[in-house]
Amino acid sequence: MHLDGLQGIVESTKNRDSVLNLECELCLIGLVAYFEAFWKDHFASLINIFPPLLRNLRESGHETAIDATDLLMFEETPLARLGFLIAERCDLGTARKINRAFMGLLRVSPFGRDDAERFDKLLNDRNLLVHHGGIYTSRYVQHVRKRIASEEIYFQSLEVTPQDFQEAASFAERIARKALNATHAALLGLVASQNVRLSKQRREAIKSTLWFPFVPDTA
Repeated sequence: MHLDGLQGIVESTKNRDSVLNLECELCLIGLVAYFEAFWKDHFASLINIFPPLLRNLRESGHETAIDATDLLMFEETPLARLGFLIAERCDLGTARKINRAFMGLLRVSPFGRDDAERFDKLLNDRNLLVHHGGIYTSRYVQHVRKRIASEEIYFQSLEVTPQDFQEAASFAERIARKALNATHAALLGLVASQNVRLSKQRREAIKSTLWFPFVPDTA
Protein backbone atom coordinates (compact mmCIF):
# COMPACT_ATOMS: atom_id res chain seq x y z
CA MET A 1 0.00 0.00 0.00
CA HIS A 2 2.89 2.35 0.73
CA LEU A 3 4.42 1.58 -2.66
CA ASP A 4 1.11 2.20 -4.37
CA GLY A 5 0.94 5.63 -2.72
CA LEU A 6 4.47 6.51 -3.85
CA GLN A 7 3.59 5.35 -7.34
CA GLY A 8 0.69 7.82 -7.47
CA ILE A 9 2.93 10.72 -6.43
CA VAL A 10 5.50 9.92 -9.11
CA GLU A 11 2.84 9.52 -11.80
CA SER A 12 1.57 13.04 -11.08
CA THR A 13 5.00 14.51 -11.95
CA LYS A 14 5.57 12.88 -15.34
CA ASN A 15 4.40 15.80 -17.47
CA ARG A 16 6.39 18.39 -15.57
CA ASP A 17 9.36 20.04 -17.28
CA SER A 18 11.93 20.34 -14.50
CA VAL A 19 15.63 19.63 -14.13
CA LEU A 20 15.24 18.15 -10.65
CA ASN A 21 12.18 16.15 -9.66
CA LEU A 22 11.97 16.61 -5.90
CA GLU A 23 8.95 14.32 -5.60
CA CYS A 24 10.87 11.50 -7.26
CA GLU A 25 13.80 12.05 -4.93
CA LEU A 26 11.56 11.95 -1.87
CA CYS A 27 9.67 8.93 -3.20
CA LEU A 28 12.93 7.06 -3.78
CA ILE A 29 13.91 7.79 -0.18
CA GLY A 30 10.51 6.54 0.94
CA LEU A 31 10.74 3.46 -1.25
CA VAL A 32 14.02 2.38 0.35
CA ALA A 33 12.65 3.11 3.82
CA TYR A 34 9.57 0.95 3.24
CA PHE A 35 11.71 -1.75 1.62
CA GLU A 36 13.95 -1.86 4.69
CA ALA A 37 10.89 -2.01 6.94
CA PHE A 38 9.53 -4.90 4.85
CA TRP A 39 12.52 -7.10 5.74
CA LYS A 40 12.24 -6.46 9.47
CA ASP A 41 8.47 -6.90 9.49
CA HIS A 42 8.54 -10.10 7.46
CA PHE A 43 11.39 -11.52 9.51
CA ALA A 44 9.46 -10.74 12.70
CA SER A 45 6.18 -12.11 11.34
CA LEU A 46 7.72 -15.47 10.50
CA ILE A 47 8.93 -15.83 14.07
CA ASN A 48 5.56 -14.70 15.45
CA ILE A 49 3.78 -17.28 13.29
CA PHE A 50 6.19 -20.11 14.12
CA PRO A 51 8.32 -19.36 17.24
CA PRO A 52 10.37 -22.60 16.93
CA LEU A 53 12.26 -20.79 14.16
CA LEU A 54 14.22 -19.18 16.99
CA ARG A 55 16.09 -22.45 17.37
CA ASN A 56 17.31 -22.16 13.79
CA LEU A 57 18.49 -18.62 14.46
CA ARG A 58 20.36 -19.59 17.62
CA GLU A 59 22.00 -22.61 16.01
CA SER A 60 23.19 -20.45 13.09
CA GLY A 61 24.94 -18.04 15.45
CA HIS A 62 22.35 -15.26 15.69
CA GLU A 63 21.46 -13.51 18.92
CA THR A 64 18.05 -14.57 20.21
CA ALA A 65 18.15 -13.17 23.74
CA ILE A 66 15.80 -10.36 24.74
CA ASP A 67 15.09 -8.49 27.95
CA ALA A 68 12.20 -10.35 29.59
CA THR A 69 10.77 -7.08 30.88
CA ASP A 70 10.09 -6.03 27.27
CA LEU A 71 7.39 -8.70 27.19
CA LEU A 72 5.53 -6.88 29.97
CA MET A 73 4.43 -4.28 27.40
CA PHE A 74 2.31 -7.02 25.79
CA GLU A 75 0.45 -8.51 28.71
CA GLU A 76 -2.22 -10.38 26.75
CA THR A 77 -0.23 -11.88 23.84
CA PRO A 78 3.52 -11.57 24.46
CA LEU A 79 4.47 -14.38 22.05
CA ALA A 80 2.66 -12.61 19.23
CA ARG A 81 5.19 -9.77 19.56
CA LEU A 82 8.28 -11.87 20.17
CA GLY A 83 9.42 -11.72 16.55
CA PHE A 84 9.37 -7.94 16.55
CA LEU A 85 11.50 -7.79 19.69
CA ILE A 86 14.06 -10.08 18.02
CA ALA A 87 13.96 -8.23 14.68
CA GLU A 88 14.41 -4.88 16.41
CA ARG A 89 17.82 -6.07 17.53
CA CYS A 90 18.85 -7.47 14.14
CA ASP A 91 20.84 -5.52 11.57
CA LEU A 92 19.11 -5.99 8.21
CA GLY A 93 20.64 -2.94 6.58
CA THR A 94 22.31 -4.57 3.55
CA ALA A 95 21.61 -7.41 1.16
CA ARG A 96 24.39 -9.49 2.71
CA LYS A 97 22.95 -9.06 6.21
CA ILE A 98 19.42 -9.80 5.00
CA ASN A 99 20.63 -12.98 3.31
CA ARG A 100 22.47 -14.05 6.47
CA ALA A 101 19.42 -13.48 8.66
CA PHE A 102 16.98 -15.34 6.41
CA MET A 103 19.48 -18.11 5.76
CA GLY A 104 19.69 -18.64 9.49
CA LEU A 105 15.92 -18.52 9.87
CA LEU A 106 14.76 -20.69 6.95
CA ARG A 107 17.74 -21.44 4.71
CA VAL A 108 16.55 -18.82 2.21
CA SER A 109 18.70 -16.19 0.43
CA PRO A 110 16.49 -13.43 -1.04
CA PHE A 111 19.33 -11.70 -2.92
CA GLY A 112 21.49 -13.19 -5.63
CA ARG A 113 24.82 -11.54 -6.42
CA ASP A 114 23.50 -9.15 -9.09
CA ASP A 115 20.46 -8.22 -6.99
CA ALA A 116 22.66 -7.59 -3.97
CA GLU A 117 24.83 -5.20 -5.98
CA ARG A 118 21.74 -3.41 -7.26
CA PHE A 119 20.33 -3.02 -3.75
CA ASP A 120 23.67 -1.66 -2.54
CA LYS A 121 23.55 0.91 -5.35
CA LEU A 122 20.00 1.85 -4.34
CA LEU A 123 21.12 2.27 -0.73
CA ASN A 124 23.98 4.50 -1.84
CA ASP A 125 21.58 6.67 -3.85
CA ARG A 126 19.25 6.96 -0.85
CA ASN A 127 22.09 7.82 1.49
CA LEU A 128 23.39 10.46 -0.91
CA LEU A 129 19.95 12.07 -1.05
CA VAL A 130 19.39 11.90 2.71
CA HIS A 131 22.81 12.92 3.98
CA HIS A 132 24.12 15.14 1.18
CA GLY A 133 21.01 16.48 -0.52
CA GLY A 134 21.90 14.46 -3.60
CA ILE A 135 25.20 16.30 -4.21
CA TYR A 136 27.85 13.92 -5.55
CA THR A 137 30.61 13.07 -3.08
CA SER A 138 33.93 11.34 -3.68
CA ARG A 139 32.84 8.40 -1.51
CA TYR A 140 29.61 7.98 -3.47
CA VAL A 141 31.48 7.97 -6.80
CA GLN A 142 33.93 5.36 -5.49
CA HIS A 143 31.19 3.12 -4.12
CA VAL A 144 28.87 3.14 -7.13
CA ARG A 145 31.71 3.21 -9.66
CA LYS A 146 29.80 5.69 -11.71
CA ARG A 147 31.47 7.75 -14.42
CA ILE A 148 31.24 11.25 -13.05
CA ALA A 149 33.64 14.00 -14.07
CA SER A 150 35.82 15.30 -11.26
CA GLU A 151 34.44 18.81 -11.66
CA GLU A 152 30.93 17.49 -10.94
CA ILE A 153 31.88 16.04 -7.54
CA TYR A 154 30.63 18.34 -4.75
CA PHE A 155 28.86 20.42 -7.39
CA GLN A 156 26.30 18.45 -9.43
CA SER A 157 23.39 16.46 -8.03
CA LEU A 158 22.01 13.00 -8.52
CA GLU A 159 18.95 13.20 -10.78
CA VAL A 160 16.02 10.89 -10.05
CA THR A 161 13.51 10.57 -12.86
CA PRO A 162 10.10 8.87 -12.84
CA GLN A 163 11.70 6.05 -14.83
CA ASP A 164 14.43 5.70 -12.20
CA PHE A 165 11.77 5.36 -9.53
CA GLN A 166 9.77 2.88 -11.61
CA GLU A 167 12.81 0.69 -12.09
CA ALA A 168 13.65 0.82 -8.38
CA ALA A 169 10.04 0.05 -7.42
CA SER A 170 9.90 -2.89 -9.84
CA PHE A 171 13.15 -4.21 -8.39
CA ALA A 172 11.85 -3.92 -4.82
CA GLU A 173 8.60 -5.62 -5.75
CA ARG A 174 10.36 -8.49 -7.51
CA ILE A 175 12.72 -9.18 -4.63
CA ALA A 176 9.91 -8.91 -2.08
CA ARG A 177 7.73 -11.36 -4.01
CA LYS A 178 10.70 -13.72 -4.36
CA ALA A 179 11.32 -13.58 -0.61
CA LEU A 180 7.66 -14.10 0.26
CA ASN A 181 7.33 -17.11 -2.04
CA ALA A 182 10.60 -18.65 -0.86
CA THR A 183 9.93 -18.21 2.86
CA HIS A 184 6.34 -19.41 2.47
CA ALA A 185 7.49 -22.62 0.78
CA ALA A 186 10.36 -23.10 3.24
CA LEU A 187 8.13 -22.66 6.29
CA LEU A 188 5.53 -25.10 4.98
CA GLY A 189 8.30 -27.58 4.22
CA LEU A 190 9.72 -27.21 7.73
CA VAL A 191 6.32 -27.68 9.34
CA ALA A 192 5.68 -30.80 7.22
CA SER A 193 9.12 -32.30 7.92
CA GLN A 194 8.63 -31.87 11.66
CA ASN A 195 5.03 -33.14 11.49
CA VAL A 196 3.79 -30.05 13.35
CA ARG A 197 0.05 -29.61 13.78
CA LEU A 198 -0.81 -25.95 13.19
CA SER A 199 -3.89 -24.18 14.42
CA LYS A 200 -6.28 -22.72 11.88
CA GLN A 201 -5.09 -19.23 12.79
CA ARG A 202 -1.45 -20.11 12.14
CA ARG A 203 -2.29 -21.77 8.82
CA GLU A 204 -4.15 -18.62 7.76
CA ALA A 205 -1.24 -16.48 8.93
CA ILE A 206 1.22 -18.45 6.80
CA LYS A 207 -1.10 -18.15 3.81
CA SER A 208 -1.45 -14.39 4.32
CA THR A 209 2.31 -13.86 3.93
CA LEU A 210 1.86 -14.20 0.17
CA TRP A 211 -0.44 -11.16 -0.01
CA PHE A 212 1.28 -8.45 -2.08
CA PRO A 213 -1.03 -6.27 -4.22
CA PHE A 214 1.41 -3.67 -5.59
CA VAL A 215 2.12 -3.92 -9.33
CA PRO A 216 3.95 -0.84 -10.67
CA ASP A 217 3.20 0.53 -14.12
CA THR A 218 6.49 0.17 -16.03
CA ALA A 219 5.10 1.06 -19.45
